[in-house]
Amino acid sequence: MSVKDFILQGFTAQSHSAEIKKMFNDPSIEHAIISVAFLTSDGVNQLKDAFLNIPKSSHVLIGISNGVTSYQGLSELLALFNGFYIVDTGEARVIFHPKIYFLRTIDTIKAIVGSANLTNGGLNNNIEASIYIEFNKNDKNFSELLNKVEGTIKEVISDNPDNVKKITSQSELDDLFFAGLLVDEYIQRPVRDIIGRAGNIKISRPKAIKLKTQRIP
Repeated sequence: MSVKDFILQGFTAQSHSAEIKKMFNDPSIEHAIISVAFLTSDGVNQLKDAFLNIPKSSHVLIGISNGVTSYQGLSELLALFNGFYIVDTGEARVIFHPKIYFLRTIDTIKAIVGSANLTNGGLNNNIEASIYIEFNKNDKNFSELLNKVEGTIKEVISDNPDNVKKITSQSELDDLFFAGLLVDEYIQRPVRDIIGRAGNIKISRPKAIKLKTQRIP
């Protein structure tokens, strides 16, 4: 195994958007796995060109019913893949939270694993950290890791049919939206700037932290 990079978005100029694009810029990808907690349309659009290199049969798992994943974002995603899986844990106290960008070619495994969701913040604007690793088929643990990663994801899907469901049509997204499980991006949500302003005790907060990643509005 080779640890190719440590990505600390925000405190360095690296963005997850750029690094994931570079990783997926490989015409020989045989299979990919994408797993995130949160997804929005601006996140999907940042990686749209990179996703064109990924086989449409790849496994894409997205958390829903979390106050962030949006109807518009999943609609954009549906146009890029034959289908994807939504993960609803069934209770508010448990969030589907893994962030994995993984690919397999005939002789390599590549993965970026860390904290970056498929959102504008996760891919560019937030402070996020990940490790980029690469396995070659000559590595001793290549087959073991490959089987564990792909096998575990398949088990998650097959063992949880009520919670992990494949979406293949717009009408299925419509049903999720009208059930209140997806966010409407056209409705403004409360901004985080109000946090810390309630209550009687006033605490002076610092100015906005200076980041090295160029912000995308």
